[in-house]
Amino acid sequence: EKEYFTDGGFIQQMITQRDGLVILLDNALYGITGNSWQNWSTQFLTSEKGAAGKRGAVVIGDELYFMSRDGIYAYNGSRLSKVTKHIRTDMDTEDASNCVATAWKNEAWFSYPTSGRVYVFDPDTFRQDDVGDGRVSFTKFPTYTCHQFLTYTGASDTGYFMGIKNFSATAPRIERLENDDVDLSNGATATIPFVALTKYYDFGNPHQNKTFRRLKPKVVESSTTVGGTYTLRFYRQDKFGGASYSVATITAGVGSNEYSRELALPPVQDGKTFALYVSHDAQTTAKFLGFAIEVE
Repeated sequence: EKEYFTDGGFIQQMITQRDGLVILLDNALYGITGNSWQNWSTQFLTSEKGAAGKRGAVVIGDELYFMSRDGIYAYNGSRLSKVTKHIRTDMDTEDASNCVATAWKNEAWFSYPTSGRVYVFDPDTFRQDDVGDGRVSFTKFPTYTCHQFLTYTGASDTGYFMGIKNFSATAPRIERLENDDVDLSNGATATIPFVALTKYYDFGNPHQNKTFRRLKPKVVESSTTVGGTYTLRFYRQDKFGGASYSVATITAGVGSNEYSRELALPPVQDGKTFALYVSHDAQTTAKFLGFAIEVE
């Protein structure tokens, strides 16, 4: 009898990646390759990180994403990158041990049933920061409890995205997820608040005070007049390191075209850096495309 995984703790999960099988242990990753009982082999991949639970890993393309004890990591066979460093304060509040992950429409879904929150990202948003750490752009659903994902995407399947929700021992259920604007828990349409916050931009010099004069956000019009309103916050950091913001609203109108409006920023907005917050709270589609800003 031979022990193949000598370091790294207990096996938490096994998942296929490219032509091999990745074994996720508590504190290490191993790989198994081969196509018969005679030519398979094991390979030690890394001891830097391991899996925190039994369902918290997913493969999209050639990349393995998994929940470790201190956040979500991406592994492509040679590079191991943490992709949640920029949302560390969020990750620190989540119970990593019961995280569940899946892939849906080429996006990675990570659910944390203890808190009732779900984080979704597109792998194509991966980039590296100035010190070489990876990051992706997340969408956070703050009230979206799911204990296990079920994807029915086979040739004869329904194509539905389902979730097992075990709110209590007396009321477990399976629900269809991603079903337009209908909340199947109560059979009615549901408002899903949309919130986006950019990073703080220093425009090449984080120590210089700047004058922010005009801002031009670009959004998409709504299908109804009620859904056309977007709320904006303009965040600044002053010379003493404090942060504050101003508020404005724009009404995009009805239709499917892009909408932009030029806004004059107040003098109190001047500072070293600038960040933009956008929110939309209605039962219609919201799209924020970007912004331009005049800086002196």
